[in-house]
Amino acid sequence: MNRIQRLFCLVSVVGISYCGYSQTKTVKDTITIMQYNLLNYGYNGNTCGGFNITLAHKDQQLKTLIDYIKPDILGVNEMGCNELYSRRILANCLNQGTSKFERTKLQKSGTQNICNSYFYNTEKLGLINSSAITKTKNAGNIIRAIDFLKLYVKGEYLSISDTISLSHLVVHLKASNGTSERAEREKAAEGIMYHLEQNESAGNYILSGDFNVYKSSEGAYQQFTKYTKVPFRFYDPIKQEGSWNNNGAYAKVHTQATRTGSCGGMDDRFDFILASKAIIDDSSHIKYIADSYRAVGQDGKRLNQSVISPTNTDVPANIATALYEMSDHLPIILKLEVAYEVPVGVESLESKKIKSRVISPSFDGIKFNTENQGEENPLKFQVFSLEGRLVKDGIVEIRTGVQEHNLEFSGQGIFILKLTSEATKESETHKVIVW
Repeated sequence: MNRIQRLFCLVSVVGISYCGYSQTKTVKDTITIMQYNLLNYGYNGNTCGGFNITLAHKDQQLKTLIDYIKPDILGVNEMGCNELYSRRILANCLNQGTSKFERTKLQKSGTQNICNSYFYNTEKLGLINSSAITKTKNAGNIIRAIDFLKLYVKGEYLSISDTISLSHLVVHLKASNGTSERAEREKAAEGIMYHLEQNESAGNYILSGDFNVYKSSEGAYQQFTKYTKVPFRFYDPIKQEGSWNNNGAYAKVHTQATRTGSCGGMDDRFDFILASKAIIDDSSHIKYIADSYRAVGQDGKRLNQSVISPTNTDVPANIATALYEMSDHLPIILKLEVAYEVPVGVESLESKKIKSRVISPSFDGIKFNTENQGEENPLKFQVFSLEGRLVKDGIVEIRTGVQEHNLEFSGQGIFILKLTSEATKESETHKVIVW
């Protein structure tokens, strides 16, 4: 049995009569990830090619690109290290006509003046935690903080999807091709991988950002893709490893630079989205969708040329222009498929007078809300571990209207909450993450 089948059987043990796939359906969804170096958004740094870096101009170009790509996740590099800039991107570029996107808190290390930022579609994803990796393996300082996001998938019925997690690291490694710069990149990469090995479990991971590497044999890239602890390694979904710099054989994957002259034209693969083995192998309900990895605006005809000359055959002319105006990098996109089984034909409390909603993840116990449209009614609760052990049980009185409930207990992990109406004996179950 796979993990979902075992869960269904466990729920059967604690009181619901379904197990296996005879009463289930497969639910699938797609998550589009976009990674983009914004070229000094909110920071007045040096740029090649005479870019207009005023925020109003950048907002216009970025919104055009977002409307075209329609990402569910946006990770960015080269944003000024101030929350007001991520709030501006959220308001002006992502949440025009909608309110579904949210941002994570700004992460900063030391005196860095350009930061990463991260945005996600709350209709598909929830945030478990947002933190930063700032130290090398030997406790030195990484030049720019690595954003480390832990997300869970939102989906149908019984919160089954809530335990499908996706972790995402957004990096911006040291630029330039000197010996010291390469060493700085390698130390940062080693710090990232060491942190994962020491503090995390293998699973669904995405690593994206501006790596500033010139070839796959560089130490930083080797740390990511050949790390000694195999379960934590990252993989290039398009398998285009080699010596990318100014090499026509890799013209299709070059991401920098969008302009000629002092920018130099398209001749480097600096920007990446790498995936963990679990995603490549589709072993934990999230998989890479074949052929979805793409440098937007790269048709393979750009070697030492700009994104608008010769005529771009990968994107419409207005998108090529927005790419030319926005940044000296191209955005990278990748699509993931989420798939899981849900039960069908199971009667629950929600079909009656009492509706319940579990907060997942919860902290220091399980929190849930009830909305009672009928008479006051005692509700029995039982909390089980995934091994079937009863962790906590009791009775809550459900009054008419909306109530908040907090079941406090010590322990972290994934639990099953079973709610049973004392009056009708109808039940429903929820899975919940507790931190």
